[in-house]
Parts: sequence; C-alpha cells; structure tokens
Amino acid sequence: MKTFTIGTKVRNLVSLAVIAAVGATTSVALAADTGLLTVNAVEYGNNFLLIQLSNGTNYIGSTSAPSGCVSGNIDTLKIWTSQAQSALLSGKRLKIYYDTCSSTPYISGVDIWN
Repeated sequence: MKTFTIGTKVRNLVSLAVIAAVGATTSVALAADTGLLTVNAVEYGNNFLLIQLSNGTNYIGSTSAPSGCVSGNIDTLKIWTSQAQSALLSGKRLKIYYDTCSSTPYISGVDIWN
C-alpha cells in the first residue's frame, strides 16, 4: 500500500485557496429605514460622504471603502449626497443600504421615500 503525502507548498496553496474563497463571499447589505428619524447632517468632502441621522448614527460613503464594503465612484457619492440633501430639506424619508466594516456602516445604496 502506497501512501500519499502532501508537501508543505501544496498544503499552503490549498489553505490560501480556502481563505480566498471564504473571503470572497459577499454578504447581504443591511438597510436602515429612517422611519421617524430625520437626516440631521450631510457632509461631503474629498471622495467622502457622511449622512448623520437624528439619532446620531453616521453612515459613510467612500471611494475607497475597506475590503468587504462597497466603494462608490465619485458620481455615485454625488447622487447619494443629493438624495440626502433632498431628504434633509424636504423632510422625506431616506432608506440607506449599508455594509458594516470595522464596525462602521458604509453606504451601498440610498433611496428617498415619500
């Protein structure tokens, strides 16, 4: 009976492939329906957006979000900013879709509701 031994390089490659496969899985984005909450502040800067709700929760939009979170391009950030400003000025409801990375909610989408 011949036994087959796996070399260290093969073991390391298999381990790396498993880690990459697990790390590449995506999670379902969470959604924050502001409901009775209002948009308290909208800040837009260099490749960065912050939407703060009246309960003090901050949602971040960025062109360079951490791994596992959505990075928007600059035009997307401008659209999200416009929607948040509209909700701030009109009192409309905002629904923010987000992923949590490093315990920070990063925006992946924004809806404005009547």
